Amino acid sequence: MRCVINNNKGFTLVELLVVTVVAGLAIVGMYATYSSTQKTTVNQENLVDVQQNLRVSLNLIDKDIKMAEALVPAGTTGIAVGSNATTLNLVTASAFYAFARIADDEEVTLAETSQQFDINVPTSVDRFEVGDTVRIIRPQDGAQPFDPVNDASNNNELLVTAVDRTGPTITIGNFSHTTSLQYKEGDIIALVNDANDAPDPSTIVWDLNGTDLRRNDGDNDDDGSGTLDADETGPDIIVNDIASIAFDYLLEDSTEVTAPTAAQLEDIRAVRVTLTANATRQLDGQVRARSLSSITYLRN
Repeated sequence: MRCVINNNKGFTLVELLVVTVVAGLAIVGMYATYSSTQKTTVNQENLVDVQQNLRVSLNLIDKDIKMAEALVPAGTTGIAVGSNATTLNLVTASAFYAFARIADDEEVTLAETSQQFDINVPTSVDRFEVGDTVRIIRPQDGAQPFDPVNDASNNNELLVTAVDRTGPTITIGNFSHTTSLQYKEGDIIALVNDANDAPDPSTIVWDLNGTDLRRNDGDNDDDGSGTLDADETGPDIIVNDIASIAFDYLLEDSTEVTAPTAAQLEDIRAVRVTLTANATRQLDGQVRARSLSSITYLRN
């Protein structure tokens, strides 16, 4: 007589269904966690990008404000007429931050239309190229021994005709004068707008065009070369997606105004700049606004 023992083991259909449901719930839970983490990560990255754009923009505006009124004629204010809550008009010797200090006294005689100037800081000549338009300014009062804009001979521009980076020297031509010109050690060569009848001093305008934060230096020089290239046809767009901009002007008596009068311009001691941007590329569909603000004091 044989005894057969049946010891087969397995899962019932109910057990399989239960395992499938539990596994499905676990997968759904893990996906929900992953999706939420992904959204949070992307949202935070977008917010960081917005914050970084605001910070870079504020730094550029702060730099311009600090340079306002630098090496300009006496009596010229760094904050210009037309500045208000949404537009900031600044005046400076060079909107391109390109300056070179003359190392020795030089005389441009009546017979000379050009002059080579020794420069005391070699690296300062790197911002200058042949064909650039320049002014030569006396730091003490912002005066110019030769003023191209106010010159009677058709507003001749002073032009760079040669640059020696090893000398270092900068040669400037197109002088047109009726008396000899005396330049002193310490006089400053400043790169300015290359347009005929360029503004003197240079002007910088910050404003908002739609959502584009713009810096207009007068000749719309996008690459900072000091010359207007064929593809440079408008003000520099510093950053997009700016929701609002606000300028507040702090006066000497500690009051604040948003639209200074002409009489108040010389009393402005600082400017508060507030930029607001929206982080619109949010995976959760939310629009999150971020603002940064800074107060910059005029140094000149």
